[in-house]
Amino acid sequence: MGEKRTFTVESSNIQKSGGRYTSKTPNSAAKKAASQLFKKAAKSKTQITFELRETTKGEVKKKHKYTAKRVKLAKPKVITIMGNEITYRYTVNVKAV
Repeated sequence: MGEKRTFTVESSNIQKSGGRYTSKTPNSAAKKAASQLFKKAAKSKTQITFELRETTKGEVKKKHKYTAKRVKLAKPKVITIMGNEITYRYTVNVKAV
């Protein structure tokens, strides 16, 4: 079962759904989904509750519920990728409900 699995956001408390997130585990897909949901949400939103549904072909379409919190970093993390500087100001923590 080391293959990649796919998931989609079934529902959320910010009324956004959809997207396709590929990962080996539901937890890591939830972290990717939470990052995208925070981009779509209002800036004042610091906590989101959402439900992921597995969409992998041939698998049981199990649903997973998560709560995600966006935490501001004390010191922004700056990295350089191929000459482009990227600044991370927040980190996303995800927990299964």
